[in-house]
Amino acid sequence: MRSEERRVEDLESWEETLDILSNKKLMADIRQAEKDFRAGRFYTLEEVENELKLKARRTKKRTS
Repeated sequence: MRSEERRVEDLESWEETLDILSNKKLMADIRQAEKDFRAGRFYTLEEVENELKLKARRTKKRTS
């Protein structure tokens, strides 16, 4: 990759980072999510997939 392209990508990355850091609501949500994770309040991918499968089956039964 050319150095100029790399600098443009770096600048865009920094701009995105600054946008996130300056968004008070988003930062509060991120901090809360980190607290929830440390406290064990989260779902595994397997749990989410299983729940989605159950909901899909329930919906399918209702429409049949």
